[in-house]
Order: sequence, then C-alpha cells, then structure tokens
Amino acid sequence: MESRSNFVTVLAWILIIGSAYLFFLSVVKVLLLSSIPGGDELFAAAEGRPFVIQFMLEYMYVFTYGFCVITAFSFFASIALLRRKNWARFALIVVMAFGVLWQISNLIMKVYMFTQVSPYLPEEGLEEIERINSILRWFNFLKTIVVASVFAWILKKLLTHPVIKEFTLNNARQ
Repeated sequence: MESRSNFVTVLAWILIIGSAYLFFLSVVKVLLLSSIPGGDELFAAAEGRPFVIQFMLEYMYVFTYGFCVITAFSFFASIALLRRKNWARFALIVVMAFGVLWQISNLIMKVYMFTQVSPYLPEEGLEEIERINSILRWFNFLKTIVVASVFAWILKKLLTHPVIKEFTLNNARQ
C-alpha cells in the first residue's frame, strides 16, 4: 500500500488552486498591459524619475511576463506534486526559495521607493500622506514576515526525511 501524507496532498491542492488563480490574474495583467495605448512610450519615458520607479517601468514587461511563466510552471508542478513526482518537489522547493527572496527584496524595494517618492509629494496634506505611508510600511513589513515564513516553512517541510522518503518510494515503484 502506498503511503501518502496529508501534508503533501493538502499542500498540492492549495498550490493548485492558488497558482491557477494567480495564473489567471497574471494573464489578465498581461492582456491589460498589452492593451495600454502608448504603453511602450510610457514605460520608456522613465528617465528622471526615482530609481526604483524608473527600474520598475523599464522592466514592467519582464516582471509581468515572468510572473505569468512562474505561475504557469507552479500550476503544473503542483499537479505533479499531487501525483508525487520528485521533480515537482524539487521545483517547488526552488519556487518557495525564490518566493522568500522575492518577499525580502520586495520589502527593501518598497522602503526605498517610499523614501524616493517623498520629495515629489505635494506640501498640502503631507502629514496625512506620511501617516498613511507609515501604516503601509508596517503592513508591508508584517505581510513580508508572514508570507516569507510560510514559504520557508513549506520549503523546510518539503526537505524533511518523511516527505523525501514518500517521493523516493513512490518514484521507485513507477
């Protein structure tokens, strides 16, 4: 009889649903980005703006299409994880590690972006904007900690001996 842990099954279904949803959203984002009239000129005219904004506008297509590819890959790897394919376990370990690094770099980028944009804000209502900015920084910090911790926990669980054994036994039978 084949041993299948509940952790891998539940994780696979959560990842299938989550990655399918994110893939759908990324396809919509690609379609919207592709339909912006004069979008190429808008993104090319990033010079003179703060570095982070300039960087994001210059590489908007790379980030958008890249996210679409990653979510599609995650969807197929999640299905393979449900079928206990060892390559899918390795692939999702890489995706989770990338997710942890992305969350941390995203936090750093947002902190840097908020400091870069501050001089461009209007003087009127600056106090209210700074208060909202502070709330957003704390929210982003907490969200990053939670999401990166969940990704790291999943990564760690996929590297535990019982999960590895489950995948190696299943692949040996096939």
